[in-house]
Amino acid sequence: MSCLSGNCQKGTGAILTVVISEPKIISDLAQKKDASPMRTPPKGMRPYRGLLDTGASRTCISPKVAEEVGLQARGMMEMVSASGTTPRQQYLFALGLPMGTGINPSGEEEGRILFPFPPIEGLDFDAGRNLPFDVLVGMDIIMHGSLKIDFDGHFSFCF
Repeated sequence: MSCLSGNCQKGTGAILTVVISEPKIISDLAQKKDASPMRTPPKGMRPYRGLLDTGASRTCISPKVAEEVGLQARGMMEMVSASGTTPRQQYLFALGLPMGTGINPSGEEEGRILFPFPPIEGLDFDAGRNLPFDVLVGMDIIMHGSLKIDFDGHFSFCF
C-alpha cells in the first residue's frame, strides 16, 4: 500500500501534487521495456496542485490543465454543484501521484509517479477565483483508498 500525507491548508483543505496526463502516454510508457528514469515529464504530462474534495463525486480539472496537457474535449456534460447545474466540457485523462521523491546517493533527484487508477472521465470546472489548485480530486479516486484527516490538520491518503 502506498501513502501520501501532508497538512491541510487553512481555508482550503488537503492539497497534494498530482500529475495529469493523456491516457495514451501512460500506455506507451508502460510498454517500453528499456525505459530509463524520466528527468523531465514528456509532453502531455504535467504536475498540478490537487484538492482532495470529498464533496465532489468526480475528479475535475481546470480549463488551464486541459489546455496545457493537450486534452481533447469529448463533449458536454451537466455538472451539478451547490450553485446549480451547468454544462461543462468532459475530458478523458490519467491521474498520477508522485511518490518517493528524494535525492539518491549520486546527488540526483529521483522518484516515481504511480498511475494506480483507471482513466478518468472528468469535467472541467470554473477556476476563475484564483484558487490555489487546478484539480479537484473527487470521490471517484478517493474511494479507491483511505483518506484520514486528523484534528491537527494532518492528512494521509493511502491506496
